[in-house]
Amino acid sequence: MRNPLLVASCCLAAACATPEKAGEPGGAVQMLEKGGGTVDPYLKVIEQFSEGDADYESFYNQFAYRATLVNAPVREATLLREADYFKWDPSQLAAEREKAAQKMERSTEVFMSFFTPERRNDNLVDGKSIWRVYLDVGGKRYQGRPKRAKKLFAELNALFPYHTRWNTPYVIEFALPTAAIEGQISKLTVTGPLGTKDVRFESTVSP
Repeated sequence: MRNPLLVASCCLAAACATPEKAGEPGGAVQMLEKGGGTVDPYLKVIEQFSEGDADYESFYNQFAYRATLVNAPVREATLLREADYFKWDPSQLAAEREKAAQKMERSTEVFMSFFTPERRNDNLVDGKSIWRVYLDVGGKRYQGRPKRAKKLFAELNALFPYHTRWNTPYVIEFALPTAAIEGQISKLTVTGPLGTKDVRFESTVSP
């Protein structure tokens, strides 16, 4: 268990010296900021469908997260990113697209980079988790099924550059087809005894 006084001291030192790194104890301001102004087409897609928030008590954060709605544009962008660095041939890319399409027919996923200063509270996947994650869309609420992201840090960071080693990567699965969220505003809520924070996603592609 991390000492809250030590966490708070780290926060003050960081505030006086250098900008906070994403997810460091004491805050997650940098993690929660969009990287606006990028000319990288891939990063533009990720930024457009990513949002984050943090809950603070006194001068250190209770928890923070940044999440990406894995809609059709994000799924295609991440597949093309993987195809590039793994040098997939056209047949493999087609196979991966088919697998992704089948998954999207059954569910909607959100990638979440999550931070809390107390390790014991980082338990989204536990049977007795203190957290609940919901997605509200079309007037209905869906409870998420969190699981730890299986990819290694290097690949997750390549796909979601805001994710850092300080944070825990989760994939939150919701029982509704991805097509059901297209063209709608959806609200992601992370809630528990340490606080409640929600963000909104608009699943449309900006020009």
